[in-house]
Amino acid sequence: MKFLIAVGSQEYSGPTLRVGMEVAAAFNASVTVVKVGPRISEHSASHVKLAQERMGEWDFDRPGVEVLEWAFNFLAKNHYITPTTVETGFPKNTLIDTGNNRAEVYLQGTTGSDVHLILRSGDTIAELRDEVFRGDFDVTIIGGSQKRRMAHDLIQYLDSSIFIVNQYDQNKSYKLLVAVDDS
Repeated sequence: MKFLIAVGSQEYSGPTLRVGMEVAAAFNASVTVVKVGPRISEHSASHVKLAQERMGEWDFDRPGVEVLEWAFNFLAKNHYITPTTVETGFPKNTLIDTGNNRAEVYLQGTTGSDVHLILRSGDTIAELRDEVFRGDFDVTIIGGSQKRRMAHDLIQYLDSSIFIVNQYDQNKSYKLLVAVDDS
């Protein structure tokens, strides 16, 4: 199985990442963690690319990398990635630009297969829909956005099963009902 875990920020996505990794580990699934940041206009794209190159020289991070670094630290602390990967630290300099507003870094995982961290920019729903299509994910795990009602839109437009983490308390015990379609 392949799981996609969508994170937005360090402040709000902790429960989503925690539950997502626990469920993925239970299914021995491969995991991709994706952060979708704001769209960069076509007019500014060349300026942004130049700025990113300069930021690399000056050791500044592009927007969204701090969320991937937080996810890396969470994965390391909870033993979801191998000790050798943890020892080398977050590989922000090896973030591979794969085009179409998408950059990716690969990590060697301890459960399932390797863990992928992806940074995308653009419309959240369109970028997640494209990532689900590109990666052929079985399950997409998202947080229950309290303000924008985005979960409702994602359920409509993503072509995968959806798992919504809403108001999760790690000190509480939960039961999980998994609905299965044999088709």
